[in-house]
Order: sequence, then C-alpha cells, then structure tokens
Amino acid sequence: MEIVTPELERSSDSIIGGLIDHVIPSSMTRRDPLTGGERHLWRVRLGVALVMLMEKDLSLYYSPAPIARLQHGISQAVARHVLTHKHNPVGGWFLDTLIRAVCGVAASSTTLRNFRRRIKEDSDRLVEIGIEVDASDRLKRVTAAR
Repeated sequence: MEIVTPELERSSDSIIGGLIDHVIPSSMTRRDPLTGGERHLWRVRLGVALVMLMEKDLSLYYSPAPIARLQHGISQAVARHVLTHKHNPVGGWFLDTLIRAVCGVAASSTTLRNFRRRIKEDSDRLVEIGIEVDASDRLKRVTAAR
C-alpha cells in the first residue's frame, strides 16, 4: 500500500511498510462472551509506517490512557467523540444520539439499551476524564479541553 499526501511529499520522511507487523497471543485471558469460557488477548505490534503516519496525523490534546482504561468500547468511543468537541451543546448531548454517532449504523433498541447500560457502568471513570452522565441520559463535558 502506498499513501501519498502533500505533507509527506514535502517532508524528507518517506513511509514504506506495513500497518501491523505481527500479532502474538498473550498469556492474559478474559471471559469470552460468545462461549462463556476464556479467551487469550492479543499483543499487536504496530508497523513503523503506521506509527509514522499516526505521529504526523494524530495530535491529541488529552491523555489517551484514561480512555483506554474504560471497561467498554462504546464508552471509549463516546468519550473520544465528546473530547473532540470544544463546547457542549445546550443541555448536553443526548446519550442515544452519541451512540448512533459513534456506531455508524442504525442500532436496534436492544443494542441501544445495552450500550446505555455499559456507558452508565463506566460513568465513574468517565467523570475522571471530565465527562458526566446525568440522570436524564445526557452527557456533558465538565472540564475544558486540554
């Protein structure tokens, strides 16, 4: 794969390589929700090309570590979405609207209910990041962008 952008053409850096070098099963396990048993996690080594692209493309104004510590992926996606915005909408974001925004597809009522529950399970950690989930199922950013 070759990625050509004006920024890379002007720089002395050239990017040639793969996005993922290799995947190794980890000794750590988690419960497998599909089988009820245990599954091994993976250790993924990113390729040099991907790392260089990320350095040039993704500048974060917040620490990604607290987001990575959230238990559920939907909570992580919602947190990233909220943190990319400078201002809260009046009254905050509706939870279902945020879920639909980060899912990219029409979610069924069961999926929405499950995602709402997962986000509420992560609400204490979301507050540490600066995002508050209130009783009316709205999210508000409670700290300024960093």
